[in-house]
Amino acid sequence: MFLTRAGRTLFSSASTGRLLRVAGSHVTRSISTAAPNLQAQPQHSDMPRFISTSMKGASVLADPRLNKGTAFSQQQRAEFSIEGLLPAAEESRELQLRRVHAQLASKGSDLERYEFLMNLASVDERLFYAVLTDDLEALLPVVYTPTVGSACMNWSSMFMRPQGLYLNVDQLDRIDAMVDNWPEDDVRAIVVTDGERILGLGDLGANGMGIPVGKSSLYSACAGIPPKFLLPVTLDAGTNNSRLLADPFYIGLKKHRVTGDAYEQLVDRFIQAARRRWGPRVLVQFEDFGNANAFRLLDKYQSQITCFNDDIQGTASIAVAGLLIASQMGAGAASASQFTGPRSLGEQTFLFVGAGTAATGIAELLVESMVHAGMTADDARRRIFLVDSSGLVSRSRLANETMAPNKAALAQDIPFMDNLQEIVDTIKPSVLIGVSGTGGVFTENIIRSVSAAHERPIIFSLSNPTANSECTASQAYAWSQNRAIFASGSPFLPVEVAPGDIRLPGQCNNSYIFPGVALGIITCEANHVPDSVFLLAAEVLADISVKDTARLERGSLFPPLRDIQNLSVRIAMAVVRHLVEGGHATNQKVIEACAAGEEELEAVIRSVMFNPLH
Repeated sequence: MFLTRAGRTLFSSASTGRLLRVAGSHVTRSISTAAPNLQAQPQHSDMPRFISTSMKGASVLADPRLNKGTAFSQQQRAEFSIEGLLPAAEESRELQLRRVHAQLASKGSDLERYEFLMNLASVDERLFYAVLTDDLEALLPVVYTPTVGSACMNWSSMFMRPQGLYLNVDQLDRIDAMVDNWPEDDVRAIVVTDGERILGLGDLGANGMGIPVGKSSLYSACAGIPPKFLLPVTLDAGTNNSRLLADPFYIGLKKHRVTGDAYEQLVDRFIQAARRRWGPRVLVQFEDFGNANAFRLLDKYQSQITCFNDDIQGTASIAVAGLLIASQMGAGAASASQFTGPRSLGEQTFLFVGAGTAATGIAELLVESMVHAGMTADDARRRIFLVDSSGLVSRSRLANETMAPNKAALAQDIPFMDNLQEIVDTIKPSVLIGVSGTGGVFTENIIRSVSAAHERPIIFSLSNPTANSECTASQAYAWSQNRAIFASGSPFLPVEVAPGDIRLPGQCNNSYIFPGVALGIITCEANHVPDSVFLLAAEVLADISVKDTARLERGSLFPPLRDIQNLSVRIAMAVVRHLVEGGHATNQKVIEACAAGEEELEAVIRSVMFNPLH
């Protein structure tokens, strides 16, 4: 670390890549976020390399972006007037990291670990991200699913401080002022929810803020996007959750959820205010909106602003990636004699149990993938069957009920059935995908039936949190005689299916997709996010994953999370190239880097990323 005063170096360590400059009472900190293995990387011209502050004393320690606690050197303590405000020990970041891991190990539950980590983030942001990236495989289930579901259920009772913007429908005329109150002038991506459909837990109103907070932290941990560029937002339109309305500690509006014009104004005024404050290319990620609004809002705004819906497009992308990988493994063959190696998606028969936004989003991206491979859209749709709470989504139902257009487009011209076992026995799917939010719906008989018809069935149990999973990993393996290729939405522990034969259940975690996609979007300052970006991301992930044959043989479809930042860079590079080719990129320096070659493009993308220990 370099600490200079009036041009004089007081302390240095060449390994840190950080500068702290002090001129009188003015402190300037410069953080290098370039990857250490890249030489002379070009820097993004708009990327701030300094954090400037005039703060001294306790204010420095109170700012989580400046504070590093006992890692301040004695010279820095003198310069910043924080001598005596810290204990005597001068510690390395590595020692602080070890202490935090020990503190985490002492907690009695993942919810306690979640609270501890959120408190750490509010005290020392870089240490929080250092801990998270140091052991992402262990801590991702703590900061996001499944633990974030418990955190949202208890958000009001646990509430100690706001962690984003809360915009409510009773103050529509104050939305602009509220947005202006956010302290950061350079926001590149916003994660926004209205709390109506939080995971598989339903309407949690303002308690749903845990989702944008968690997703924002994953942008930084999984793709190195600087936290200051990210904003979690909750649009509080009320809640229809009677438990919350009766809860004296509930922090949101205590009124039933509004619809119609008032709701439309809330969403629209937020988007207009955000674009006014942070520019027309600020990325808006819609998250956990109810079925009635998710597709509708995406359709409404996709052509107007830079946006995507992770529940629809991100979930579809990771699921299609998993299906591409499983098909490359030869899954779906009717018998061992028909197992001739990799299969295409067009050779599979898909049955979705659940027909909401996740199901229809996956189905439509599957259609796009099969069309991309040479099928017609009609032929592709004939491979896909949906089951909702009423039964099979068939054309005979269209005459008697109103069905969402995206769901109606997938209705099949076969007799209606309302018994899942009968549907499975009739259709004989090679791929069974659970997006129902109903735990245990994949019974032993269901899985045995699918396995009887196919040598290596694909069983994806994607509902979150874990309690809502359609089946467990051990059930999928046991009931398929260990032949199923399994993936889930929430994580499952390794399963010993036979002595010495341990399977690593794959997790269809959107974190493999949305951080890299967003990194590409904000790097090139895209003015539009086409659906094709998410098929591209799925293909990039699949191409990388199929090369790790040892992992595939153990049942894990996806790369280890410890490699996720490098994976995000690969996805971001593909996304940038695609957006440049489509005319959707607006940053000229990134466009020039894309034209210059792979090394130049990778360098400019990595220059946007931050390293919490550098």
